[in-house]
Amino acid sequence: MPSETKMFASAEDISERTLAAQNKIREGGEGAIRAHFELNKIAAEAENLKEEAEKENGKETGKMKKLIEIDNKNKLQEPLSKDELIFLYENYTPFEGFNGINYDKPLFGIGLLIAEIIASRNTLEDAPTVLGCRSEEIAYNREMIDENTKVYIGPLFPNIFSYNFEHIYTSFPEGRIEKAAMTIGVKTKEEINEDLKKRVESNNKTEKIYIDDHTKSMMNQPEFDIVKKPEKISLIRLKVSDLGFTNNATIDEISKEVEKLGLELCPPEVGPYLRLKYEEVFKREQPKDENLKIGMKPICAGSIDSTPSLFRVCRASGGESSLSACWARPQHRWDPRIEFIFTHKLDI
Repeated sequence: MPSETKMFASAEDISERTLAAQNKIREGGEGAIRAHFELNKIAAEAENLKEEAEKENGKETGKMKKLIEIDNKNKLQEPLSKDELIFLYENYTPFEGFNGINYDKPLFGIGLLIAEIIASRNTLEDAPTVLGCRSEEIAYNREMIDENTKVYIGPLFPNIFSYNFEHIYTSFPEGRIEKAAMTIGVKTKEEINEDLKKRVESNNKTEKIYIDDHTKSMMNQPEFDIVKKPEKISLIRLKVSDLGFTNNATIDEISKEVEKLGLELCPPEVGPYLRLKYEEVFKREQPKDENLKIGMKPICAGSIDSTPSLFRVCRASGGESSLSACWARPQHRWDPRIEFIFTHKLDI
């Protein structure tokens, strides 16, 4: 399987490296000189980790204070203001998994409190305020759609993405379908590779990208072709469950449902280009622990690995950004929680 590379320093990593450097110093010789330099580098990394932790703790403390105020009002059944409702729903992370529990990443602290508050509310009554529309501008099925519809909450149907809805949800608030525009075909394969190389070699943590050999090999295959002229596309993020699957589904089954919705597989350049432009495309920093699979025609990595693979755009819990690959054998079945990106063509 494509390798997962450990990239940034953690507290445990710093401790191990410090101990190793101290042992080298005790041994003396040339290794001791290099170890002194290594200790200076480790000290700088430790200071950065400390600063980041203090900054993050400050943000979380402010959020929790505001949430406690909202929770108290909610328990007293006092109406929440528009700003309070928006804050609540914008910071909501849905439970996923068996019986509403995500065993891979359980909620606690702020996330748990938000989920508890929202679970106690009538979310469909909150929806117009949170989404900035009137209740009559929300459709809950295809038959309710008219010229005034701004928001759709309900099961997806063929060509739904041809409608100019401001928001689409399969359920509210946990089933949001995110869309973003991106223009492809603006750079050659060589230019994309050069841009990636610069980011790989960058010493700036926020700019640095990690790419494994499997993924690099995929980009050197003939199947990794580039659109010949600029083309504006809409990226549609869909979980396997959004397509109606309650059990794991094969890539062929997923592709058939995607086609029914009027969507297409992504050109392969979407993976590397999205890695380079994620913040610009989605107007935000990629969340930690996000792992986006690119819905595309699988590419084999040549002599490295003959298994057909997809690109994936990831950010790990430590903040490191990567472009990697995942196997996509025809018989492989994808969990309903897995999120893919597909495309919908737009007029330039």
